[in-house]
Amino acid sequence: TVGRAWPGSEIRIYDDDGNVLGPRTIGTVYMALGTQDFEYHGDEQKTHANRRDGFFTVGDIGYLDEDNFRLGQCFTNWAAVGCNGQTALQTYDQVLANGVAGTPLPAGAQMPDNGTYAAAGSASTGEAAPGVERPPIGIGPGTWLISLFFGKNGVPNGFAWCTANFVFQNGTSFGLGTAGHCASALSNPVTAFVVPPPEAPCPSGSVCAPGIYPIGKFSIVHNNGLGDDFALVTIDSAFNSWMRPTMPVFGGPTGAYTGGLPTVPATKDSVGLLTVLTPSYSPAVVGYCGHGAAMGTGGTCRTAAGLFASGTAFLWYGPSAPGDSGSGVVMVPDPLTPQAPVPATADLTHIIILDASVSRKLAVTVGPDYPGMVGGTQIAKILSILGSSWVLVNGALP
Repeated sequence: TVGRAWPGSEIRIYDDDGNVLGPRTIGTVYMALGTQDFEYHGDEQKTHANRRDGFFTVGDIGYLDEDNFRLGQCFTNWAAVGCNGQTALQTYDQVLANGVAGTPLPAGAQMPDNGTYAAAGSASTGEAAPGVERPPIGIGPGTWLISLFFGKNGVPNGFAWCTANFVFQNGTSFGLGTAGHCASALSNPVTAFVVPPPEAPCPSGSVCAPGIYPIGKFSIVHNNGLGDDFALVTIDSAFNSWMRPTMPVFGGPTGAYTGGLPTVPATKDSVGLLTVLTPSYSPAVVGYCGHGAAMGTGGTCRTAAGLFASGTAFLWYGPSAPGDSGSGVVMVPDPLTPQAPVPATADLTHIIILDASVSRKLAVTVGPDYPGMVGGTQIAKILSILGSSWVLVNGALP
């Protein structure tokens, strides 16, 4: 729940035709502020366009329950959360009906990364990975897994998204990893924004264009908290020729990191009722490319310092924001060492706010994860979740 409207205000949910909707029916959220009102400075047309019956909207999608609690909000500007799985399936009719032909964006369409893309019917263009950042072509590390909500006019008006990590293979089948908790926010079939590879065949037989494609379905989901948070999307075979295992900018992965760095062991220190846990530490630089809303959606690549181990989780200090969930994390080598390995290290799933507990005897335990850290599931744990039938697909070096 997002809660009730504050005292003196009122919320209504409208459909695209201006009808007031009943409880638990998704629509556009409108609000009235009692006797208060506002207008957009110097823009009478925009002021009028956002009004219905004395109520205004900023474009959010949501619904009310029977007690007028506001639920299932979907922010429609640059940040996003899923309403619920069933709603996602209902609002994906347009994308899924188009099947592997996808739903190309119209000419000049603008996405949250402020990028504009080719019109439907035009040939896609791009440069071969690695070295591609905004956005990478094909399907692979950094792919934007986005649940896109449509209005009746066919224009996108709501989002829920995560980021893909690594490509895996099982015989002739391909899989794409992401965070396990993303399975509860995204649709199934999973849809993604894809810039088709220039030379790859189009699944529908027509000319491909950048757009939203239903790429596959969740087949494995572990959503058990930090260190056990991973999901696999089994890719529709129609997109096999679009798979791109190489990490943008950093290159790799070249196998999986399973240890070998010099490591400072974990410690446990107690004073009175206070116990402080510190994770083991290895000096390393890691890199990841995600769609964190505050970082600039479009697969922004970043580096971070340190590699801390806590159970089956790795943690580090670096920039991250909601939307990065699922991103693949690789170990970045010394740039003065050409063709050095770039091993897959983890997926990105959590931003640490606080890790502390208090017992019934008022004993306080702090750590081993600390505020400001970013963390995810170790690649060794990911491979154990997948089992022996799925193998990590290596990418090229930059």
